[in-house]
Amino acid sequence: MLLEVGWQGEQYMLASTLTALAQRCERIDLDIDVGESVLGKVGLECYFGRDLKTLERIAHLGSWLVDNGCATSAKVDAMIQFHGLVHQDRSSDLWPDYLLKMAILAGHGVANQMNYWLHHIKVVFQPKLPLSAKAYLGVSHDRMSRENLREQMNMVRYK
Repeated sequence: MLLEVGWQGEQYMLASTLTALAQRCERIDLDIDVGESVLGKVGLECYFGRDLKTLERIAHLGSWLVDNGCATSAKVDAMIQFHGLVHQDRSSDLWPDYLLKMAILAGHGVANQMNYWLHHIKVVFQPKLPLSAKAYLGVSHDRMSRENLREQMNMVRYK
């Protein structure tokens, strides 16, 4: 499909990289630079999902990144450790008053939470250059019932 839009990069090398990445994540989005023509650089955004296999997928891709000189083991470990959830019951003194009031207005048994995760890793493929990678982190605020919190605790690290 890239050839159809005028991409003239190293087809076999990109296909090989894409195949290796596809075995290690849930989904891949392709990014291409465009201008007068489609340039050779391709970004491969690797997404992991947000389920019980997420950390396993990240560790699997992380090993591949280390083996291919795109990351250090320490950085991969840090990406895995980044996942978690902060619930207001564990640290209510750190939450702003307006968020605490919003949780009370939302109803009985509702509390604030902050989720944080590795949103995706972009592996950059450029002709005649080594692969490189960037990690993109995600953080979101929400409110949930304390009952639903028990379910979430089974899926993420609770802090």
